[in-house]
Order: sequence, then structure tokens, then C-alpha cells
Amino acid sequence: MACSRSGACRPDGNARSEVDDLVVRAYRHPSDYQLVYDFLLELYRPDTTLPTWLGPRWEYLHGHSCVELVDLSAIGIAESACGRIEGVIHPEHVPEQRYLQVRPGSEDVRPTLLEWAEEHHAVPPGGTPSGRVGVYVDDADDRLRALVTERGYRRSGHEQEAHASMRLEALPPSVPCAEGYRLSSLALS
Repeated sequence: MACSRSGACRPDGNARSEVDDLVVRAYRHPSDYQLVYDFLLELYRPDTTLPTWLGPRWEYLHGHSCVELVDLSAIGIAESACGRIEGVIHPEHVPEQRYLQVRPGSEDVRPTLLEWAEEHHAVPPGGTPSGRVGVYVDDADDRLRALVTERGYRRSGHEQEAHASMRLEALPPSVPCAEGYRLSSLALS
């Protein structure tokens, strides 16, 4: 049984939000795969900062040989009464760490998605849930930072995704480039 932020319980295990008669439910693979993929495509805007995963990353989550290491039941979908996805909260490679992706204009569903994630802990392969939930927060998202702080979350010291940066011990060797091109450091930009 899951409770909404108002405390009203539903016997079907779905958290009910007061926002637009929203239901947060568990992801059902494979039937929800394309729905979430399409949701991510709708959110993507190449002319803005990246507010969401790209479709290929969603594919990768499901197609990589380590997908069996991801607890797909820990993915929560916020759906409006008409069946439109308003938000998704899901882990990737670290069971406790979640990504929160919400349709612009539907930011009010974030507390309900966080509550759902807190009640549906991901289970690591061959293990038991740690009881912890983390969420990535964009530095520019003051509202989400305030929300997670209000709910008792604190910075973990792992602010960057492991694959988003790489520490080099030395500069790479010279790389030949085609005529008219040059290789330069992003640090100098």
C-alpha cells in the first residue's frame, strides 16, 4: 500500500497525488518501455540545457548486458487521469540513486514521485535494499534543491555522475587531425 503526500492510501499500491488526479505507479516492462521512451523524446529540446535523458540512454538501460542488475520495479511513473506520463523517477547503475524527469509545467508532481521512490527502494542484485534514496539535482534547479532539502536529503559528495567526467593523470598524446581541424582543451574555452 502506498500513501500520497496527503496521507490517503489506495489499496492497489499506487500513490495518488492531488495534482491533476495523478497516479504514480510502478513501471511495467516491456509494455511501458515505449511510453517512457516517447515521453523522453517529447521532453528533449536541443536548444536548452538537457533536462532529461536522451532516448538512446533509455535504450541502453534496457539493452545493456547489465540491465539485469537494475531493479525495474524501482521505476515510478506519474500518469495523469488521461494516461499521459507527467514524470518518471528511476535508477540506473546505482540502485539507491534516482533520476527525476518531469514534463515542463508538471513540476508539482516531483514531491509525489520522490515519496514513491522513498517507499519503493531498489534492490541491488542478490542483496537487500539499503533504505536510502538519492536523487540527482541540477545545479540550476533551485526548486528541486529546495524540495529535497525540505524532505531531509543532503549532498552526498557524489554530485557528478561517474560517466560524466574523467580524471586524466596526464595529457593525452598528440592526435593527428584532418586539415582544417584542431584538437583543443575544453578547459580553455
